[in-house]
Amino acid sequence: ISSHLISDLRPSVLALELKYVDLEEKHRQVTTENDSEMSELRTKLERSETLQNELETHCNSLVNEIESMREQNSALQQKSDLFSQEMRDMEEQMKLSIDEYKNLLQAKDAEYSDLRRNLHTVLYKHGALKQMQPIAIEGENQLADDDD
Repeated sequence: ISSHLISDLRPSVLALELKYVDLEEKHRQVTTENDSEMSELRTKLERSETLQNELETHCNSLVNEIESMREQNSALQQKSDLFSQEMRDMEEQMKLSIDEYKNLLQAKDAEYSDLRRNLHTVLYKHGALKQMQPIAIEGENQLADDDD
Protein backbone atom coordinates (compact mmCIF):
# COMPACT_ATOMS: atom_id res chain seq x y z
CA ILE A 1 0.00 0.00 0.00
CA SER A 2 2.62 2.41 0.92
CA SER A 3 4.46 1.79 -2.30
CA HIS A 4 1.24 2.15 -4.14
CA LEU A 5 0.50 5.39 -2.29
CA ILE A 6 3.99 6.61 -2.97
CA SER A 7 3.70 5.82 -6.65
CA ASP A 8 0.26 7.43 -6.88
CA LEU A 9 1.25 10.46 -4.88
CA ARG A 10 4.64 10.89 -6.40
CA PRO A 11 3.42 12.53 -9.64
CA SER A 12 1.22 14.87 -7.61
CA VAL A 13 4.10 15.73 -5.29
CA LEU A 14 6.41 16.29 -8.25
CA ALA A 15 3.80 18.47 -9.90
CA LEU A 16 3.38 20.43 -6.67
CA GLU A 17 7.16 20.79 -6.35
CA LEU A 18 7.34 22.13 -9.89
CA LYS A 19 4.52 24.55 -9.11
CA TYR A 20 6.31 25.57 -5.91
CA VAL A 21 9.59 26.13 -7.77
CA ASP A 22 7.75 28.08 -10.47
CA LEU A 23 5.91 30.20 -7.86
CA GLU A 24 9.15 30.75 -5.96
CA GLU A 25 10.82 31.97 -9.19
CA LYS A 26 7.86 34.28 -9.91
CA HIS A 27 8.05 35.53 -6.32
CA ARG A 28 11.77 36.32 -6.76
CA GLN A 29 11.05 38.12 -10.03
CA VAL A 30 8.24 40.17 -8.48
CA THR A 31 10.42 40.90 -5.44
CA THR A 32 13.29 41.98 -7.70
CA GLU A 33 10.96 44.15 -9.77
CA ASN A 34 9.47 45.62 -6.62
CA ASP A 35 12.95 46.31 -5.20
CA SER A 36 13.95 47.92 -8.48
CA GLU A 37 10.77 50.04 -8.54
CA MET A 38 11.26 50.95 -4.88
CA SER A 39 14.82 52.02 -5.61
CA GLU A 40 13.64 54.17 -8.55
CA LEU A 41 10.85 55.65 -6.43
CA ARG A 42 13.32 56.43 -3.61
CA THR A 43 15.59 58.16 -6.14
CA LYS A 44 12.65 60.12 -7.54
CA LEU A 45 11.51 60.99 -4.02
CA GLU A 46 15.00 62.23 -3.09
CA ARG A 47 15.15 64.31 -6.30
CA SER A 48 11.68 65.66 -5.59
CA GLU A 49 12.60 66.54 -2.01
CA THR A 50 15.82 68.21 -3.20
CA LEU A 51 13.91 70.13 -5.86
CA GLN A 52 11.24 71.08 -3.32
CA ASN A 53 13.92 72.35 -0.92
CA GLU A 54 15.55 74.34 -3.71
CA LEU A 55 12.18 75.79 -4.73
CA GLU A 56 11.35 76.67 -1.12
CA THR A 57 14.73 78.34 -0.73
CA HIS A 58 14.26 80.24 -3.98
CA CYS A 59 10.70 81.15 -2.99
CA ASN A 60 11.89 82.44 0.40
CA SER A 61 14.61 84.39 -1.34
CA LEU A 62 12.07 85.96 -3.68
CA VAL A 63 9.74 86.77 -0.79
CA ASN A 64 12.66 88.46 1.00
CA GLU A 65 13.53 90.41 -2.15
CA ILE A 66 9.91 91.50 -2.57
CA GLU A 67 9.77 92.63 1.05
CA SER A 68 13.05 94.49 0.63
CA MET A 69 11.73 96.16 -2.53
CA ARG A 70 8.53 97.13 -0.74
CA GLU A 71 10.57 98.72 2.04
CA GLN A 72 12.73 100.54 -0.52
CA ASN A 73 9.62 101.64 -2.39
CA SER A 74 8.09 102.91 0.83
CA ALA A 75 11.27 104.82 1.69
CA LEU A 76 11.40 106.30 -1.81
CA GLN A 77 7.73 107.25 -1.60
CA GLN A 78 8.38 109.02 1.71
CA LYS A 79 11.32 110.87 0.15
CA SER A 80 9.18 111.76 -2.85
CA ASP A 81 6.43 113.07 -0.57
CA LEU A 82 9.01 115.06 1.38
CA PHE A 83 10.48 116.54 -1.81
CA SER A 84 7.00 117.36 -3.08
CA GLN A 85 6.21 119.15 0.18
CA GLU A 86 9.54 121.01 0.01
CA MET A 87 8.75 122.03 -3.58
CA ARG A 88 5.32 123.33 -2.56
CA ASP A 89 6.89 125.22 0.36
CA MET A 90 9.56 126.69 -1.92
CA GLU A 91 6.96 127.71 -4.51
CA GLU A 92 4.92 129.40 -1.80
CA GLN A 93 8.03 131.11 -0.44
CA MET A 94 8.96 132.19 -3.97
CA LYS A 95 5.47 133.68 -4.51
CA LEU A 96 5.75 135.54 -1.22
CA SER A 97 9.23 136.77 -2.14
CA ILE A 98 8.03 137.95 -5.56
CA ASP A 99 5.11 139.78 -3.95
CA GLU A 100 7.46 141.34 -1.40
CA TYR A 101 9.85 142.34 -4.21
CA LYS A 102 6.99 143.93 -6.16
CA ASN A 103 5.92 145.84 -3.05
CA LEU A 104 9.49 147.03 -2.47
CA LEU A 105 9.76 148.14 -6.10
CA GLN A 106 6.50 150.06 -5.81
CA ALA A 107 7.69 151.68 -2.59
CA LYS A 108 11.04 152.61 -4.17
CA ASP A 109 9.27 153.98 -7.26
CA ALA A 110 6.97 156.03 -5.05
CA GLU A 111 9.94 157.26 -2.99
CA TYR A 112 11.88 158.11 -6.17
CA SER A 113 8.85 159.97 -7.58
CA ASP A 114 8.46 161.92 -4.35
CA LEU A 115 12.18 162.82 -4.30
CA ARG A 116 12.06 163.86 -7.94
CA ARG A 117 8.93 165.94 -7.37
CA ASN A 118 10.49 167.54 -4.27
CA LEU A 119 13.72 168.25 -6.17
CA HIS A 120 11.76 169.82 -9.00
CA THR A 121 9.76 171.93 -6.53
CA VAL A 122 12.90 173.07 -4.68
CA LEU A 123 14.67 173.94 -7.93
CA TYR A 124 11.62 175.90 -9.09
CA LYS A 125 11.27 177.78 -5.80
CA HIS A 126 14.94 178.75 -5.81
CA GLY A 127 14.76 179.95 -9.37
CA ALA A 128 16.81 177.23 -10.98
CA LEU A 129 13.82 176.45 -13.16
CA LYS A 130 11.88 179.22 -14.87
CA GLN A 131 8.53 177.42 -14.78
CA MET A 132 7.01 174.30 -13.36
CA GLN A 133 7.29 171.60 -15.97
CA PRO A 134 5.40 168.37 -16.11
CA ILE A 135 7.36 165.43 -14.76
CA ALA A 136 6.96 162.04 -16.42
CA ILE A 137 6.88 159.42 -13.73
CA GLU A 138 6.28 155.81 -14.66
CA GLY A 139 4.30 156.69 -17.73
CA GLU A 140 2.13 159.26 -15.95
CA ASN A 141 2.37 163.01 -16.47
CA GLN A 142 2.12 164.90 -13.20
CA LEU A 143 2.91 168.43 -12.13
CA ALA A 144 5.21 169.00 -9.23
CA ASP A 145 2.72 171.30 -7.55
CA ASP A 146 0.05 168.56 -7.38
CA ASP A 147 1.53 167.61 -3.99
CA ASP A 148 1.10 171.10 -2.52
